[in-house]
Amino acid sequence: MFSYQTPKFIEIRHPWLVCVYWFLWAAILAYVVVYTIVIKKSYQEYDELVSGSMLKVKGSAYTQGPNASRVLYDAIDLVVPPMIPNAQFITSSIAFTPNQKRSICEGNDPSLELCNCTKGTIEACCRAGTFTSNGAKTGRCGASGKFCEVEAWCPLEDDSKLQTFDNVANWTVMVRINVRFPKFHVGRTNQGAKLEMGKNLFTIADVVNRTGWDWDSVKKKGALIVMDFDYDCDLNRALSKCEPDLNFHRLDLVKQGSVPISSGFNFRYFQKQYGPNGEESRYVTKASSIAIIVTISGQAGKFNIVNMSIALGAGVALLGVATVICDLILQYIMPGRKRYMAVKYEPVSHEEKQPLMQDPAEGSEQEAGQGAH
Repeated sequence: MFSYQTPKFIEIRHPWLVCVYWFLWAAILAYVVVYTIVIKKSYQEYDELVSGSMLKVKGSAYTQGPNASRVLYDAIDLVVPPMIPNAQFITSSIAFTPNQKRSICEGNDPSLELCNCTKGTIEACCRAGTFTSNGAKTGRCGASGKFCEVEAWCPLEDDSKLQTFDNVANWTVMVRINVRFPKFHVGRTNQGAKLEMGKNLFTIADVVNRTGWDWDSVKKKGALIVMDFDYDCDLNRALSKCEPDLNFHRLDLVKQGSVPISSGFNFRYFQKQYGPNGEESRYVTKASSIAIIVTISGQAGKFNIVNMSIALGAGVALLGVATVICDLILQYIMPGRKRYMAVKYEPVSHEEKQPLMQDPAEGSEQEAGQGAH
């Protein structure tokens, strides 16, 4: 317990072990210089960005109206709601259900309202008071004999009346992003003197295509798409090189195990209406949309002398690993390891009178004198 250990340097003349040592030394040096300093840039000080974005959509499109007529819509009609932080919803298809009133009608939900309405089964599948997605069952069958009768807002929604807006694919969306690195007092934006396609201006079809899908596959149900701007700026270089990487991801395609969950993106909104006698009705619109959400992430780095010193110090310390590994090889693997251990670990007591170190020349002279006698 009461002992002190100090390193003892021994020169090992073994070609194989020397090759191992210098190989390890070179590998560690390459790791420190190439990976830690050059690739990971551990000599830099970093700052996370703060950001904001704005989207503007422009375009117009036709859809089928009453009596085979065409109805014109523009971005004001189809971008609903008109202002959402860092996002925009562009309607790609729409279904109207006008003049809905609280009344009784035949259901259309195949999962909860479908029933083989023969005597003896009505009570089991059309039990009065049971709730469905449309309303509450009355205990009777509908006129077709396939679905239960429900108390609901009638007429019910009918997705077969869906209308698509094909020209929405050619609409343009302008994306402006502004970022700032507060620690370095540096700001960047993707806006230049003019709009540039693929940088700050995109068509809806282009946005969809960059996710690996096409317009025809998403126009009926919609899609949830993320535009991800990722900055990784080296402020030791020209500021003009501080540009983001842009990636597109479709998020609404989700599977639960091997079973796909309902895809697309849609929502409903309505307008209340009142008749002359105060009777209440509503006009429901179901809109499937291309929902574009903008995310901005990243950092900027700049040379810092303290970080550089820490990186170099850690690298120098790491070079000692080569010595440790070679010592382990000598102690546990190589032949003659007992002789090496005896030389390397030499206990010395402070009570011993002989000198701790002896001049090699003096030792040789003593050996020669003993031989003469």
